[in-house]
Amino acid sequence: MKAFQNFFLFIAIILLNSINTQAQNKLKVTVTDIESRTGTIYAALCTPDSNFPYGDGIQKAEVKVKKKGNVVLKFNNVPDGTYAIRLYQDLDGNKEMDMEGQRPAEPFGFSRLKSIMGPPSFEACKFQVPSKEKVTVKMLSMF
Repeated sequence: MKAFQNFFLFIAIILLNSINTQAQNKLKVTVTDIESRTGTIYAALCTPDSNFPYGDGIQKAEVKVKKKGNVVLKFNNVPDGTYAIRLYQDLDGNKEMDMEGQRPAEPFGFSRLKSIMGPPSFEACKFQVPSKEKVTVKMLSMF
């Protein structure tokens, strides 16, 4: 009986250790080309099955826009995998992406995307974690 209990304890330790080691990545996302130096940037870390580019993603981050330079968003405890970032700059403080008809009325961006001709695919925006590649998002504006 003692050996049986030790076996289950051993399995439980292995499972807990594997869960703990999978979510150890820290991800920094640099946001560039910020034209308006006000408001807050809200971002979502998305997986292939998180209804990209519309879903909430698996983690969120936010940062106030600085008076100059790029801003950096941080995501902690990110498991190894394939992800994409979607973000927007909330200029009016309502914590929503404002739209003008079908077009975004506030600046926005997606990982790995430099220009846009409609909603991007996850495939066009994806990156790996962990990776030596830096994740950068260029802010875009329709106005």
